[in-house]
Amino acid sequence: NVSSTNGGTGNTASATLTVSAVSPPSIAKAFSPTAIVSGDTATLTLTISNPNQQTTLTGLTVTDTFPSGMTIAAPVTVTNSCGGAVNDDLGGTLEAGDAGIQLTGGTLAPNSTCSITVLITTTQSGTNTTGNVSSTNGGTGNTASASISVGSGVVDLEVSKSADPTSVAPGGAIRFSIVLRNNGADAADGATFSDNVPAQVTILNVTCGDATNGAVCGTPSVSGQDVSMTIPTFPSGGTVTVRIDGMVMGDSNFTNTARIAPPTGMVDSYEANNESSAPVTAATTGTAADLVVTKSVSPTTFTPNGALTYTIVVRNDGPNDVNGATVTDIFSAALINPQWSCAPTGSASCAAGLNNGNLVDTVSIPAGASLTYTVTGVVAPGANAPINNTAYVALPSGFTDPTPANNSASAISNPASPAAAPTQIGSIAVVDPVIVKLVDPALALPGEQVVYTLTVTNPSSAPAYAVVVSDTVPSVLEIISATATQGTFTISGQVVVFNVGTVNPGQTVTLTVTARLRDDAPAPSAVTNTGELRHQTGNPRVSSATLRVTRGRLPATGLPPAEPRTFGDSIALLGLGLLSIVAGALLWLRARRR
Repeated sequence: NVSSTNGGTGNTASATLTVSAVSPPSIAKAFSPTAIVSGDTATLTLTISNPNQQTTLTGLTVTDTFPSGMTIAAPVTVTNSCGGAVNDDLGGTLEAGDAGIQLTGGTLAPNSTCSITVLITTTQSGTNTTGNVSSTNGGTGNTASASISVGSGVVDLEVSKSADPTSVAPGGAIRFSIVLRNNGADAADGATFSDNVPAQVTILNVTCGDATNGAVCGTPSVSGQDVSMTIPTFPSGGTVTVRIDGMVMGDSNFTNTARIAPPTGMVDSYEANNESSAPVTAATTGTAADLVVTKSVSPTTFTPNGALTYTIVVRNDGPNDVNGATVTDIFSAALINPQWSCAPTGSASCAAGLNNGNLVDTVSIPAGASLTYTVTGVVAPGANAPINNTAYVALPSGFTDPTPANNSASAISNPASPAAAPTQIGSIAVVDPVIVKLVDPALALPGEQVVYTLTVTNPSSAPAYAVVVSDTVPSVLEIISATATQGTFTISGQVVVFNVGTVNPGQTVTLTVTARLRDDAPAPSAVTNTGELRHQTGNPRVSSATLRVTRGRLPATGLPPAEPRTFGDSIALLGLGLLSIVAGALLWLRARRR
């Protein structure tokens, strides 16, 4: 208490003094660019921060010793806003070729930053870590690290991904389009693409196309939900587009991300555009249609080089018509030369004729209608594992399937005990079966029947395995029947497929197709029909026959009225005339002698 002799005792008083500890500096580090060609230069930046609000840091010190292969570039290029001196990491004068830098005696105002930049060069990739930054009055702070990549070339690869549609109901079709682009100055041959497709999507088909500016598509690979591809030729400015077609089975939102990576030995100067994502939301409403797929295979046990036939039925159980659904079946690699045709019912529509390769078809199926696909192929010579593949149907955008679980169906054929294949020692047999096609009669009226005969002969010294003959009959003809002296056949629309099987050396197999010229067939006209033969090895063979359609026949000669006589016909008539003249002359002479 304060007091006085004449005033007595007064009050007490207090005050508080706050003493704050000085915080140490902090440091951050970066390279720009983060990827260079071996021997090129990059800028190394050290950024020091003072976190104190009122205290100036003094005596700033930090040492950065470079990793192996990294040195100060020539000419020496340094900037310093931290004050003090910048030397090499041993404290000597900074020169080109030095393996580090050191700051001493720096000063940094409260709540501010300063930086040091230096041009470096390096021959190998690595991570560079500084020593601790410190100050006289703030003590010791942190270290900082940064990485730089070095390669034989620098590229800038970009990926851009989109989904169509972006909102899909269960059972609906979706397509992811991924554009891969090389923005760099160097070629990026061997760059790799990858995409882990979310589990909500069943992958139906993956293709690569639309390659531009000299780029060449690779062959996409699918393993479970992982899609990958190596781009064999990828010049500067080149692009390729990968398309992933699928069917959405889940009812939750998801995001699909695609990535691209440079080839081994090269670096990407801007990694931020190396991946791209496409978000997809689950649609909860749409026009209802219950599409159903069933599938069977014959035979259910196979032997190598034997024929397989799949029957796939896609039907619409309603209640609404569907236009634009997608039917997909990607066949096993063990099935050689797959061919398929489609037979619609009612007003349904699908691809016409005989088609080669995987089944991918955009269709229309009214409620209550169906499509029947017939797929034929031959089993690869070395096949010894079950052949199992799945057919799918996916709804177009705006539809929802109340039971998406029945939008796919599988069929499996198991290996039987294969017959022993012939062994040939000392030479290679070239197998080249021949097909010849004829039509009888070669001239017909609308409404008449004709018979096409296809003769398959094997003049080779070894068997021709897995022979398949297909005959797409022109639409002006109505197929009535077919026969085969060996094997089986199927008729689907205008297509007849003969699974002949093995044709031994010297053997001949005869196939026939009987058809009727439709009443409205144009006349006169020529109708050409071509048969195609495929087998296990070698190129396809074809043979054609031409049918001439006429309006009518001459009663006496059988020639069409409008058809001109040939030169031979004219000579014959001239001969008859001369004979008549000679005969008349002889009779006249004989009469005079009497």
